[in-house]
Amino acid sequence: MVIFVQFYFSEFRKLFNCSLITIPCSLITDLMLKLFRINDPFRLILVFVTLVLFRIPVFFSDVPLTAPELNLILVGEGMANGKLLYSQIWEHISPLTAFIYKWLHVFFGRSHFANLVIASLLVFYQALTFNSILSRNNVFTENTYIPAFLYVLFASSHQSLLLLSPALLGLTLLLSVLKSIFSPKKEVRDFDIFKLGLLLGMVLTLHISAWVFVLWAMISLSIFRGLNLRQYVLILHALSFPLAIVLFNFYMNNALSELFVSYFSPVLNFEQLYYTDYLTLLLVISIPLFVARLGGFRVLTYNFYVNFQSYCQQTMLL
Repeated sequence: MVIFVQFYFSEFRKLFNCSLITIPCSLITDLMLKLFRINDPFRLILVFVTLVLFRIPVFFSDVPLTAPELNLILVGEGMANGKLLYSQIWEHISPLTAFIYKWLHVFFGRSHFANLVIASLLVFYQALTFNSILSRNNVFTENTYIPAFLYVLFASSHQSLLLLSPALLGLTLLLSVLKSIFSPKKEVRDFDIFKLGLLLGMVLTLHISAWVFVLWAMISLSIFRGLNLRQYVLILHALSFPLAIVLFNFYMNNALSELFVSYFSPVLNFEQLYYTDYLTLLLVISIPLFVARLGGFRVLTYNFYVNFQSYCQQTMLL
């Protein structure tokens, strides 16, 4: 986090062509953490301001679009012009994501700025939702706005979360799934189980690679909730409902085989397109992974959490 804050201060100096007073980055980090540690709803304004400050260099930079981002824009433009996904547009994009980009093109055209603004507002909503889940369920002994601040921080540190990518869209629904898993109720109603499965199915229509999180939800529920067989069948039934709607839609357009070839088969195909080498990827994920493991070890060795708090933290570590 210290490195990330220092990077943005350097970007501001380049952007506004001004010399700022050199402040120790550790002092800046400590000050920001103290500000968000106070449980005051007005801190939400600071969270939003922090989000805007972190993304100003992106708003006014001339960084070109990446290949996946350009594909999303072109697919949305093609669907807005009446072309059918998978049969007339050959791309492995998820159907619900393509539908969203279709209407994004209808209202805003190829506006890159509109895409950035909508994605930033969505990240702000996700940060508030994540912080609310932790606070209402008393996951930690102290309720603060530090989780929202950290969510905004890390959501502004990766290219795929700066725009309306399938990963960002899927995270919105996964937070609702997390809310259901973290529910303090001992007995889970069938309606809640069905809603959870429905959300997981919608996540798959947004980002097919999110099947990993579907597996995570199933394991978390089996370990910490102890659902019976009937409830698992209910989850699978609800999960298949959004997929069935997608299948029916493409069947009516005589594009069912194209759907399987372009959308489902790449999951079973291990041939992937890599945009970077393994060494660069390892360097990118090594530092946050190391910090996350240190934080997880620190949380698990703290002896003053109740059983429900420990359950929520173990679910996150899983």
